[in-house]
Amino acid sequence: MCPICGSPELEFEPVSGRGTLYSWTVIHDPPAPGFANMLPLIVGLVELEEQEKLVFACNLVGTDPGSLRIGLPLEVAFTDVASDISLPGFRPARS
Repeated sequence: MCPICGSPELEFEPVSGRGTLYSWTVIHDPPAPGFANMLPLIVGLVELEEQEKLVFACNLVGTDPGSLRIGLPLEVAFTDVASDISLPGFRPARS
């Protein structure tokens, strides 16, 4: 259901895979045992290019926490977590 208008008429739409960094946090202590080998874990809020305030929460990959800044251009990067499962995250956009 749409949190703004209450409409149940939602559907999937393709997106470009591009966005900008809205905010982030760096996790140094694993929130559960399965995260121990992923530290430091950088979790970001990415504003997708398609719509202002359309924000996606995900892992930020392929970057150093010290190089992050609000407004940093990002692109999608898929991480394989099983033979048939890939999760979307974001990395700094390549020029």
